[in-house]
Amino acid sequence: MQDAKSQQAPASAGTDTARVKAQTSPWGTPVLAFLAGVCLGGAAGYFLSPAPPLDETRFMNFDPESTPQGLLVSGFSGAETNESGDTFRWCDSANVRLKIRTRGDGARTLRMRYWPFEYADGPKQAVSILVNEQLVGTRDMEPGPHVAAMRVPAHFWRKGDNEVRFKFKYAEAPAVRNAPSQDKRTLSAAFDWLEILPR
Repeated sequence: MQDAKSQQAPASAGTDTARVKAQTSPWGTPVLAFLAGVCLGGAAGYFLSPAPPLDETRFMNFDPESTPQGLLVSGFSGAETNESGDTFRWCDSANVRLKIRTRGDGARTLRMRYWPFEYADGPKQAVSILVNEQLVGTRDMEPGPHVAAMRVPAHFWRKGDNEVRFKFKYAEAPAVRNAPSQDKRTLSAAFDWLEILPR
């Protein structure tokens, strides 16, 4: 027959084992392993993934909502709206400048809808287009709104910011040329939209 001390030992050992089991969560090790994997994967992705592609300017609608002011460098008047609700901007100088952002990895086509400022017995408006001060070409502008396109070779572009300059033949004030207009701005042409196509 066992004494009292030996009879109490199994009960004490069982209580200690139950207490240890209660303190150890079965989810602890898997959760920690998962969190460690997430952290390591995120760090590896940050250091090993390629840099995001450079943003490109693809379209300008010449309205305040979709065309950041920083892209219209100089020579543009404020946004206006015609009878159809379309926005446009007059160029109030013979030289206007745009900023266009590209990856510089190929030729681009500048395609635009614009029209010249015209007045009675005035000359035909002409425009020269330069990209980063390299002449792309010169052409006469047709009367009234029309769409024109000009291809710009790949070597004219550089990665990041590029300047596109439109050099018009003349800029005249409607108040002088088209009386009784009171508009004293010196206008050359107006832009409805411009797009930059990678081709």
